[in-house]
Amino acid sequence: MNKNNNHHHCPAAVVAGFVVKIALLSLLTTISITTYAAYSKPATKTVPNIYEQDPMYVGAAIGYGSTNWNALKAQDVSSETSVPQNVHHDSGVVWGVQLGYEITRYFALEAQYRQFRDTKIMLSDTSDYWPITSFNTQTWTANLIGKFMIPIGIPRTRAFASAGAVYVHRRDVQINKDPFGEGIPTQRLANKGHVGPTFGVGINYLITRHFMAELAFEYDTGYGKTQEETLKSFVPFVYNVTLNVNYRFGL
Repeated sequence: MNKNNNHHHCPAAVVAGFVVKIALLSLLTTISITTYAAYSKPATKTVPNIYEQDPMYVGAAIGYGSTNWNALKAQDVSSETSVPQNVHHDSGVVWGVQLGYEITRYFALEAQYRQFRDTKIMLSDTSDYWPITSFNTQTWTANLIGKFMIPIGIPRTRAFASAGAVYVHRRDVQINKDPFGEGIPTQRLANKGHVGPTFGVGINYLITRHFMAELAFEYDTGYGKTQEETLKSFVPFVYNVTLNVNYRFGL
């Protein structure tokens, strides 16, 4: 008698096996897609610091300044021989330019040029400089400063303090003589400069990526000492308050 060796599978077991296979395939597919997406996704770009994008800047300045010649004016008749009897226009409009580089958002190096208003110096008839009766004097400065800046809680706004070296230059022009002194030779009183410290404070605001406005105060030290030729040796101690507008750019 022949025995039948055919095996019959339960339909439920077949279905269950099929479902398991589909589930495993789906899981593997999901893992594969997720892994591919993770490794193929472009790296997120870091947004550059707004100040580091354009660290260099160049600009112009306009404001009010003084050369403090009035501080040298004679206080009594006895002192009129060596210092001015009167001073006109030792304060007024100051203008200039600047070029800077922000090493970080907190520190910058800056070079400046400032031109001050011409001042008229009046001398007495008993002056040591007779027959000169008056002259105009010009003052300009060249600064190299470091600026230390900190955010103050207002977006795009920083306060700063500055310190550095300044060259203050005095040049006397348009010398007027007493008519009775015609024929007596005279020479320009001074065409000289002095290097000293400079200090300042201010606030700046980044209007756009490329334009920055700044309000600044600066004091520049000159030179002066008590001697017989005080007027001739004096180099103005100047200060200025300016509105600076700078254009920022990258390297």
